[in-house]
Amino acid sequence: MTEAELFAAIDCLYAASLELERWPEALHHIARAVGGLGTVMVPLADVRTMAIGVSPNLREAAEEYEREWWQLDAGAARIGRLGPTRVWTDADVFTPEEMARDPFYQEFRRQHRLGGFLACVFDPHPGCRVAISVQGDHRKGTFEAIEMERFALLAGHAERALAITARLAEAKLMNTELTLGMERLDCGVIFLDQRGGSTFVNEAARRLLGDGITIQRGRLLATRASEQVALDRLIAACLLPGVGSLPGPVTLSGQPGRSALFVQGVPVRLGETNCPQGLTVGSGGAMLLLNEVGATSAKSVLDSLVLLGLTQGEARLSELVGSGLPPRDAAERIGITEGSARTVLKRAFSKLNIARQSELSVLVTKLQMFAPPRNRPSSPGPQSG
Repeated sequence: MTEAELFAAIDCLYAASLELERWPEALHHIARAVGGLGTVMVPLADVRTMAIGVSPNLREAAEEYEREWWQLDAGAARIGRLGPTRVWTDADVFTPEEMARDPFYQEFRRQHRLGGFLACVFDPHPGCRVAISVQGDHRKGTFEAIEMERFALLAGHAERALAITARLAEAKLMNTELTLGMERLDCGVIFLDQRGGSTFVNEAARRLLGDGITIQRGRLLATRASEQVALDRLIAACLLPGVGSLPGPVTLSGQPGRSALFVQGVPVRLGETNCPQGLTVGSGGAMLLLNEVGATSAKSVLDSLVLLGLTQGEARLSELVGSGLPPRDAAERIGITEGSARTVLKRAFSKLNIARQSELSVLVTKLQMFAPPRNRPSSPGPQSG
């Protein structure tokens, strides 16, 4: 037992917090640092599972434990009732008389040359209680005070390392769920890192690439060079720290005979409660939302706009204009004059507490992202405001 072994165990624990496959190695280092045979880490919620991790030299014992011996391990239940305040030994769990007649002690532990143990209970994550224990060699006597002190120190590091592991696993799960959700959206979504490079493109956005916008070596390029300045300005505004209001959207011309592309930008700042951190890197980035101008979405926001206080006519016109269609074209589509359309929009803006078409576009896009599928065809006939 040297200081070098102690530091090696600490280093290996934090390496294991990032690389799960290194936990057996870390547990082996703990055992060596305190003069033990091996180490096991056990989830106390399910005593049938021998370990979250186990030293390589105890793997055979762990497999046999899981097959049959877990049912006879009275010590596991007793350890589970101990508090996470100190280091416990087998003498705290069993009396000498109990150990003398306990089959788990007399058969299983002797068979695998296991002597006394040191154990510590901790809660690395809410709702998760874990016991870590160093198993001594049966040829050795009880653990010495210095060994118990070292184990207490290492158990604290093991708790923190396991907490890191749990948080990383939770973040990966959140990232997976968020990615799946983005893939199901009808709206095109592109995430950019702090340098403006693309890090995620959902299926809807992939279908739109090449029609107004492309991605080359991670950089977003407008199909028409004359529109690149507007696109770059939008991206730069999203990435610029400290920008309070959302930058205005841009319209990119599509291929001949195709609708133009309506692109909105949303800054993504690390530390904000609504930041989807799993899809960005570094100090944040941006999210671009892509829609074809005037395209009929598979999801309608009419009901949502009505719930916000608009009439059916106001909602229909607002949905079209919010999807990027100019008021004149939207008026023609629903069979009213452009003057009437602007009057209706003025009333809708007042009810929605917005002042510009760009704000309406942001609202409609957000509603489309989470709206239910369209369940009725839109009426092409005239509608009153």
